[in-house]
Amino acid sequence: MRFQTRSPVSLLLLAVFGVTALSGTVPGTIGVLNTYSEIALFSEEGREILGDQLSTFEVSPEGHVSTSEPRRLRLNHTEERDFYIRGEVRLGGTYRAMRYPEDFLSGFSVFVRAAGGLYRYELNPERIRNKRRPMEGEAVNWIQHVELFPTPELDKWSSFAAWVSKEEIVFWFEDEMGRIEGPVATDGQNEIGLVPGSSLRDVRISFPGSRPEAVSMGAEMAAASDSYRADSSGDGLSDDDVAALGLNPSQDHSALFRFLSENPEYLNGVFSSDQIKDLALGRPLLERDPSTGRFNLHLALQQSTDLDGWNAVELRPDDLSTTPEGLLRINIPVSEGNTEFFRLHSSPEEKPQ
Repeated sequence: MRFQTRSPVSLLLLAVFGVTALSGTVPGTIGVLNTYSEIALFSEEGREILGDQLSTFEVSPEGHVSTSEPRRLRLNHTEERDFYIRGEVRLGGTYRAMRYPEDFLSGFSVFVRAAGGLYRYELNPERIRNKRRPMEGEAVNWIQHVELFPTPELDKWSSFAAWVSKEEIVFWFEDEMGRIEGPVATDGQNEIGLVPGSSLRDVRISFPGSRPEAVSMGAEMAAASDSYRADSSGDGLSDDDVAALGLNPSQDHSALFRFLSENPEYLNGVFSSDQIKDLALGRPLLERDPSTGRFNLHLALQQSTDLDGWNAVELRPDDLSTTPEGLLRINIPVSEGNTEFFRLHSSPEEKPQ
């Protein structure tokens, strides 16, 4: 099932949001937060959201915010609340010197409903990623890529915006748009992440009491422009995906797909999720060493940049370790490219050295 939408309507949405601020009060908040109108985060009124956090950043006379090391701006008073945030960012590129550069792809991220680094929604110029937070009201216990965007252009001011509510999370970056279906988590902190080389300006936040009209307009326009998302039969696959299989998109094929997923022996090379989790794919992974009586686990870690050619990843002894829970941890070296894919491979004929 697809969770994302993509549409070149972000500039219109940003313009609409900029003029749709409503007046009113939000019970239980303080000071300037008692209004639906936008708050300029880098102004004096923004101190009720940021406090003194800007003192650890560099702020230019023009109001551009940058940093000399990876930092985050925590958005106070946004927990458990619907909010909309927009602004501009000048991307400096992924900062490879930090420990987890993939968290700040292209040099900027918005972390939503974060309960530590392991549980959060990540909104980024290159992707939308869910790290073990609920989607569609259901628990998610893995890292899920909800949307992948084209590689953004660096060293230019680009617009971004995010609408965060318990019903959905919508993110725009320039002409790209992605959406996480709710209900989603409402607990946890909300933060803006920035690394050296990137800058922010004119970032504004507001607290609409209901879904803004511009979000509804953007969703309708995205659905109209994204024909691949249409699902005429309601079987969970888009019409274009079904047509690509040579089937009729107007017919419900859910029973066929369910049968094939439960009986993978009818499809050569397709495995059930339980088989994959148990690494029970019909190949012997464990082999007993008669000289020691111990069993050896044979797995090859492979890397690709295009999913066509695969190469063995060269690992050093200190790249392998175990956790107190008995899990095997592999520290994978990162190349200079923007995209990498990894897989575990096993072959009884060609065991890794």
